Amino acid sequence: MSTLSYIHLLTPQMAAMQAFYQQQVGLGEVLPMDPDQVPAHFPVVEQRFEAERAVLLRGPGRQVLLSPSNTAALGEIGIEVFARRWRAACALLERMGARRLDWHPVFLEALALDDPEGNRLVFGRGQRHRAVAPRAGILPARLQHFGLGSARIGELSAFYQNQLGFALSDYVTGDDRKLRSVFLRTTDEHHLLALFANGRPGLDHFSFEAPDWNGIRDWGDHFARFGTKIFWGAGRHGVGNNLFIFVNDPDGRMVEISAELESVPFGRAPGHWRFDYKAFNLWGAAAIRV
Repeated sequence: MSTLSYIHLLTPQMAAMQAFYQQQVGLGEVLPMDPDQVPAHFPVVEQRFEAERAVLLRGPGRQVLLSPSNTAALGEIGIEVFARRWRAACALLERMGARRLDWHPVFLEALALDDPEGNRLVFGRGQRHRAVAPRAGILPARLQHFGLGSARIGELSAFYQNQLGFALSDYVTGDDRKLRSVFLRTTDEHHLLALFANGRPGLDHFSFEAPDWNGIRDWGDHFARFGTKIFWGAGRHGVGNNLFIFVNDPDGRMVEISAELESVPFGRAPGHWRFDYKAFNLWGAAAIRV
């Protein structure tokens, strides 16, 4: 049992990205990392960025790590393992070749492992910092799930299911019966991870879960005040049944605000969806990223 803790993003425009996530996503607590504390597994920062620091941005129920880099890319995905499962998780991960990290900016204890397409996963126990309390004017939306593009979706899906123990909620196939999308969970929430067979390994999107439909409305109004355009939505995903809007951050990443994600009863058989617009937006046009 585990939950999404943080997303680590590499960016060539630290100032713009920090402003976006602080002001528009409500990650107002800024914890700069001393260069001597930057974990050894972080990418080496290029010479032209030597004056910039990696920062941990935090808000109520959500946090994002930013590191300077020549190109925009995924640094890592941080997944918090529930305390009662930590020892078993460590044993499993170490058998898979995961390495223990001496120090981590988010977790008290952590192990790092790469999936078959090179996406770095960090599994951790306990949060190093206290939770950020809700404040007036800060919209609620906890960091809830992430999506990955894939050139080998079958292999990647098998890794998360068979090696890491994620459960299959739903999958999407085309008329040719080829696998197009997979939705995997670690709790009763429909998905922690979505995979898309788009041939482009790396981060597809990540999502913050608002409390309800009114929350989606409030986030839309909030982004409008900054002139940030919703490029997809409002809509309702067929797979997962959640309401959504999508915006782009300054690096062009897709950031989702979602609500009312389906709860999957224990033991429910995986659902099978046909590859068409209804799988991705029951209300109409779909950004089918595969």
